[in-house]
Amino acid sequence: MSGIVVVKLGGSLMRSDAAARLLEQWPRSPGARRIVVPGGGIFADAVRTAQAERGFTDVTAHRLALLAMEMSARVLTDSTPGFVCASGLPEFVDAWNRSLTPVWTPMALAADAPDIAQTWDVTSDTLAAWLAARVDATRLVVVKSCVVPDGMGQDAAGLAAAGIVDPSFPRYVAGRTFRWSIATGVDGALDQLR
Repeated sequence: MSGIVVVKLGGSLMRSDAAARLLEQWPRSPGARRIVVPGGGIFADAVRTAQAERGFTDVTAHRLALLAMEMSARVLTDSTPGFVCASGLPEFVDAWNRSLTPVWTPMALAADAPDIAQTWDVTSDTLAAWLAARVDATRLVVVKSCVVPDGMGQDAAGLAAAGIVDPSFPRYVAGRTFRWSIATGVDGALDQLR
């Protein structure tokens, strides 16, 4: 499918009201095919804390982080009309046909995907890029709460080194057919989605 835009909402946006504000102001366009990828936010933070305390493996942490993203998706869709949880392309298409925006629940597609490392080097940033490639998206917009330094907007390796995206992100956007960009906050995201 072409014309799909994947929009990744950083977990830090979930810690404030920024993610909810973005969805409330979400640009509605007839025929728009967008997919929201939620960060794990406070739920992923709880996984990191639990792993440090309990010492479980990165594989278990990865699966719990996917569940954290699913929890974020449930919270987002519960509080904002026009959005619905969806796990894969058939559900995305169903949502678009009903003029809804799907919010990705990644467990079904990503939990056992052999091309996704099950470590903390892969977060929702990389998962959004992975999904964009999988659904043949034309664009990926990664929305962050932090300001991206001048000149770094298309430097995936520099963004990873600065801790703005995860360490695996550069590999997952390299050589892809989709265009990608980083947006800062609600206003930056809205500018890129209009």
